[in-house]
Amino acid sequence: MEMPEKCERVDLFAKRYPLIFAKADLPWGLECGVGWDALLASMFDKIEPVLAVAPKSKFRPLQIKEKFGALRFYYEAKGFDKESQAKISAAVDEAETASQRTCEVCGQPGKIRRTNWIRTVCDSCADRIAANDVD
Repeated sequence: MEMPEKCERVDLFAKRYPLIFAKADLPWGLECGVGWDALLASMFDKIEPVLAVAPKSKFRPLQIKEKFGALRFYYEAKGFDKESQAKISAAVDEAETASQRTCEVCGQPGKIRRTNWIRTVCDSCADRIAANDVD
């Protein structure tokens, strides 16, 4: 599967989740593989309704990336009540935890592997990476 340009993926998410991405400034796009796009979508599905009922609050994604084999979603959230903040944090925590068992390349079940680089990949993608067929 060919990976769309990182910024094109941001544009696709921005169309689907306009409240989340209204103030986003992600100069490096999405710094993770397309295998985690479903995790991101699930996370955004939980965050977008929270933003919809808090129009005076401010939310801004700062960075979406892989680090040490897991998804990292850095954001700024201001003006939310404790319940809303808890919902946002729970959605982020859930996606970040799920990424540790989801292949970053294809989205199938995977595990964290420590070779030259720490990545969460499935057996098939790990074999292809080892053979230099996939990034």
